[in-house]
Amino acid sequence: MHLSRAKAEHVLSSKDLVGVPVLVFANKQDQAGVGLGAGAIESKVGKDAFVLNHHEYHIQTGSALEGYGVSDGIAWLLNAMKSMRYA
Repeated sequence: MHLSRAKAEHVLSSKDLVGVPVLVFANKQDQAGVGLGAGAIESKVGKDAFVLNHHEYHIQTGSALEGYGVSDGIAWLLNAMKSMRYA
């Protein structure tokens, strides 16, 4: 998880991405003991990486294999991107 946090901070600190909405997909929720919930991921990655460069973000839990959560996450991202046009 430390590597994930470091990568997220590196990517999100790019000046080219300031204000861009970010969707974090918490996959593998179908596997007992493997997937982390949204709150656990937020505490491990840290909100600061998102807030620092004004990123609206959403952590979507789900399972790509079973197909749940994917549509909800994509819908959130599309809505966030649409709202950027008029900000």
